[in-house]
Amino acid sequence: MSRTPGLLAVIRKNLLQREDALDPFAPLEDQFPPRQEPSEPLSLVGPVGPRATNRRDDVGRVARALERVGFAAPGGAPGDGFDALLEDGIRRFQRRHGLAVDGLLNPGGPTERTINRVLAAPAPSPAALSGLTGEAVSANARLVRHLMTTTDDGLVPALLAEDFRSGAAARAKSVDLFAQLFLRDPARARDLRDKAGAEMSADEAGLLDRLILAARRAEAERPRPGDADEPDDPDGPGDPDNPPGDPGKPDKPKPDQRPCQDIIDALQELHKELEAVRQELRDKQADLDENEARIKELEAESKRLEAQLSVLLIAQRLAARSGSTAIRSRTLAKMAEIREKLAQIQEVLESLKEENAGLKSDIESLAEQERQKRENAVELERRLKECEGSRGRA
Repeated sequence: MSRTPGLLAVIRKNLLQREDALDPFAPLEDQFPPRQEPSEPLSLVGPVGPRATNRRDDVGRVARALERVGFAAPGGAPGDGFDALLEDGIRRFQRRHGLAVDGLLNPGGPTERTINRVLAAPAPSPAALSGLTGEAVSANARLVRHLMTTTDDGLVPALLAEDFRSGAAARAKSVDLFAQLFLRDPARARDLRDKAGAEMSADEAGLLDRLILAARRAEAERPRPGDADEPDDPDGPGDPDNPPGDPGKPDKPKPDQRPCQDIIDALQELHKELEAVRQELRDKQADLDENEARIKELEAESKRLEAQLSVLLIAQRLAARSGSTAIRSRTLAKMAEIREKLAQIQEVLESLKEENAGLKSDIESLAEQERQKRENAVELERRLKECEGSRGRA
């Protein structure tokens, strides 16, 4: 009998007892430094954050510490001063660790203490994914290629969370998908992990992060030819018809490993344009609906005022017959006030109706753009299938 399940349970328990949470998609060289020396703890002299003292040395220390724990904002550079990029990194770290999300670090405060706990914690060692099969890797590769053609995750996050709870093999498949997706689109991998993590408990999400990180490190330390998101070549590495180092034959030109990439790139760009058109269409329709609702309200108000005006007109005539000058004067003043309101309402109604005419024209134009882009997307998807099919036959 295999003792692997028991061993995994022990590893899982030890991992979940740790108080820190790793960023599974941080650079491997940051997560696993060449020398296993403890990181220098963060020790601030003054507060760092929005409207804080932000001493230059303290800002540099925070930026370097965030880099070490995998929460540096893209494009950030230590020592450049406190800016929106550094604040974003602090807020992401605070959010991940359940701290108050204010972008502020105080000397000896909870965020500084949590950073120091993460810096002092040992990194997880690389480990193979127990139960991962070649068929699962191939299925993940196909799903990654599909995700590269659309911005809609659909049910993928929920299914990944469900698989993660379904046993070692399903968990390994989920983790491998994240590792493959990270190679193609790191930002998408982070977003998908956050969505899947929202479907999990805090313990499950923490375990997922550690397994992703361990899988990425194991993959980085295991050389394998070809694309990381494609199944291994069944013939093994190398070209048997033209072995390397054969002085009698020139090396064959390597085939393009991503012959369909131009179609994938075009499809991704088209989906972004399509989503932008749809968003603008939704915004225009929302404006139109809001205007239509406002028109109904104003028309109802106009009818109410006209009814009041009719009543006042009768009262004015009765006052004239009775000779009551005071009542007649008040009635005429109220009638003038109502007529002024009716004129203002009519002016607003005309403006709204004119604006709605323009919105309807814009909506028709956007709907036509959406239709054309959907047709173009269908054509690109057809070309992508043909390309991948011809590559498989080759």
